[in-house]
Amino acid sequence: MSSLLIKNITIVNSDYSFKANVLFEDGRVLQISDKPIESNAKVYDGTEKYLIPAGIDPHVHLALPTPAGPSCDDFEMGSKAAIAGGTGALIDFVTPKRGQSLIEATKERQKETEASEIPVKLHVGITWWDDSLDAEIESLFKDYGIKTFKVYMAYLDNIGLEVPQMHKAMKSIAKHGGMMALHAELGIEIMKLHYEFRQKDRLAAFNHPWTRPANVEFEAVQKALMLVEFTKCPTYFVHISTAESVQMIREAKAKGLPVFAETCPQYLLLDDEKYNGPFSQVAPFIMSPPLRRKEDQEALWEGLKDGTIDTISTDHCPFTMKQKSAGINDFTKIPNGVGGIYHRMGLIYTYGVLENRISLNEWIKLCSSNAAEIFDFENYGKIEEGEDAPVFIWDPEPEEVIGDSQPFSNADTNVYKGLKIKGKAINISEL
Repeated sequence: MSSLLIKNITIVNSDYSFKANVLFEDGRVLQISDKPIESNAKVYDGTEKYLIPAGIDPHVHLALPTPAGPSCDDFEMGSKAAIAGGTGALIDFVTPKRGQSLIEATKERQKETEASEIPVKLHVGITWWDDSLDAEIESLFKDYGIKTFKVYMAYLDNIGLEVPQMHKAMKSIAKHGGMMALHAELGIEIMKLHYEFRQKDRLAAFNHPWTRPANVEFEAVQKALMLVEFTKCPTYFVHISTAESVQMIREAKAKGLPVFAETCPQYLLLDDEKYNGPFSQVAPFIMSPPLRRKEDQEALWEGLKDGTIDTISTDHCPFTMKQKSAGINDFTKIPNGVGGIYHRMGLIYTYGVLENRISLNEWIKLCSSNAAEIFDFENYGKIEEGEDAPVFIWDPEPEEVIGDSQPFSNADTNVYKGLKIKGKAINISEL
């Protein structure tokens, strides 16, 4: 795209909307005006359409290594899905092996991200702890531009940290000016429940949510918030799913603690009834934390509306049914995860904006500008004159019913099958 003039379009930022003509030159917003703009540029009629900042998905797992093989979308595929759906940047993860240098693992993962067609940042996992990692955290922050460090309270048998280790990690992260991204589920409780269910031969897929009940999440959130208060470590809670967690985070924010929270479309739109059925029906919905009650959904929407929850990510981590079948006789071996990069913006527009749960501006705040601010994405999250800001046109008219497969994905199931979506992203670089 060299030069493009979009006429009569409504610009939607996180704090205001207005109708304007917009002139682009080599991707940069050269001029915004409510008056006619004289130019020889190619003209696009934006009447009844929106110009929006590119979305940011702050939580994806592309080509994530698992015993069942890597999650089935790599960085090339994931970035294509993002572009098609109106998202212009992703944040993925570095997951070091126990004992592996965090810097070494980061360098390896950065090479993989080169296949992406859009910018990718990384949260670096802290999967083990000794005091030597303090220097690595400092170097990653200062020399590699890493701001967030991921800690898992679950998965204690391979990548998770127990609370005393997490406490040490938080002190180091806070000291060096970073932020912790936290998967809050009590690993010990999950391991106990897995053991009990195995002893009772309760290994069918529908047992999965019973071994990760709501208290496993919100009690982990409670423990973490106590450490946040003590260490003052900025903490970003990923994929929050329960009403109790929302309330605890709301109270923590009211106290002035440095906390942020995200949720995902699956927790807003799907519920635990999806776990009733045989393996073929249940396996696509195996994720952690699991789907919750409808009451939790309502609490999450309230948290989005009142600012308790800052962002909407996808936790995109899809697997094929062949991969999911690794756990056909033992649900603990089913690889956890679902897809969603392509559908995220459309789902939240349809079931958030169009159903009056959130406004257009809040849609942009939750799907773009808050993440831009929290994770330092320069030029993202707003449309202003003179900025080289990634943007999309959003056409509110197209409708689709989601099918079995996922566009721009190698996954062969889709947890959003049957849901209707209204609206579609248009990539201005293709006009």
